[in-house]
Amino acid sequence: NVESVSGICHILFVPAENSAMLPDIIKKMKGKSTLIITEKSGLAKQGSAINFIVENNKQRFELNKSNIEKYNLKVSSTLEALAIKIE
Repeated sequence: NVESVSGICHILFVPAENSAMLPDIIKKMKGKSTLIITEKSGLAKQGSAINFIVENNKQRFELNKSNIEKYNLKVSSTLEALAIKIE
């Protein structure tokens, strides 16, 4: 429920079954430094900073650096090196 997110939220995980709510979540979190994490293909391009995926039977994650910067967050070069980079 998007309305239940209030105040300061540093990390917000959006499970696959709630991924349709991502646009509303992004609007609600605008201007806040919140790390938005998802787990459905394509969501890193739609606004999440980190998106977990399964690739070749392995858990991987996509990282959208422009979304990270938009949320006024920083990512370590080590974490960035491990990620699948999304533009």
